[in-house]
Amino acid sequence: MLKNMKIGARMISAFVIVIILSVALAVLSILELTAVATATENLATRPVVLVNKTWDMRESLVKIEKDILRATLEPTKEKTQAQLDAAQAEADLIYARIAEIEPMVAFEDTDDTTVSGKADLLKTVKDAMQKMDPIRNKLAVYALNLQNQEALDTLDNEYLPELKKASDAILSLSDGLQIDVETFHTIANDTKASATTLTIGFAIVQVVVAIAIALMVTNSITKPLNRIKEAAEEIAKGHIDISVDYKAKDELGNLADGFRAVIGALNKLNTNLLELKTFATEGRMSNRTTQDGSLQGAYLDTVRGVEGIMDTFVGHFDSLPVAVTIVDNSKSVLFENKTVGVYKNTVKAEDINTQ
Repeated sequence: MLKNMKIGARMISAFVIVIILSVALAVLSILELTAVATATENLATRPVVLVNKTWDMRESLVKIEKDILRATLEPTKEKTQAQLDAAQAEADLIYARIAEIEPMVAFEDTDDTTVSGKADLLKTVKDAMQKMDPIRNKLAVYALNLQNQEALDTLDNEYLPELKKASDAILSLSDGLQIDVETFHTIANDTKASATTLTIGFAIVQVVVAIAIALMVTNSITKPLNRIKEAAEEIAKGHIDISVDYKAKDELGNLADGFRAVIGALNKLNTNLLELKTFATEGRMSNRTTQDGSLQGAYLDTVRGVEGIMDTFVGHFDSLPVAVTIVDNSKSVLFENKTVGVYKNTVKAEDINTQ
């Protein structure tokens, strides 16, 4: 296919192919890196969000414990109610956090790469919170009636055990999610490494293909040039029986056609000179080559020059006052000078140049 393309077209085609390949590989690399970035963000963000929310729940539990304890020790109903309200607000916050992370934890438990059982831990927290609600109401009655001892007993025997269950479950849930964070970071790093490797692979493929195209185009130019160069060197040595077999519809093909024309002209010139040599050797001094128009310029001048030398010899023979006849082995006449014509009465004596 390349032999039928102009050299400029070959270079442009190779350039366009390399550009298209570069753009295609760049797009693939961008898509791959974008997918990796999205996957990494999804992997890393979800467990981190869950960890943060569980920490919020732990802080709320600590605040609830402090608020309830203060409520049982406050000397006035107003301050007791304030502490109870604060505890209820933190409890509501925990319920809100549970509602937010329940779907996310349920989704996490479907992933084999994460620590399982997080949904059960969250259910334990929710159950403990629901058991704490009526106990907190009982504590509120005791505290508002300033029955501090009953309130403390209820706190120690009923409320704090459930609060500890919730706190332990949240701690286990947080630890499990922290493991997920580390796992997902490992997965994300591995994914990034794979994407980097793939990108490098794309780049290597691009370089290899570009080099292959460049070598192919270069070879399509240098190989015929070397053939023509070798032919020129042989011609310079006088070897004109050579052939240039490169044929194509491009600039190099035109150059090869030109060399074949030169070789043809040199062979024609050589044939004419050998023919004149044969004429002279055999004594056929009046014979001349037949020209078909293939020799022109200096080539034709060379042949005419040799023929002129032969004409000079013929002129010298014709000027001799003696008859000169050249015959072959079969006694066939090859050449006769003009003096022979005088003897045969075919030439007048005054026509002979007797210098």
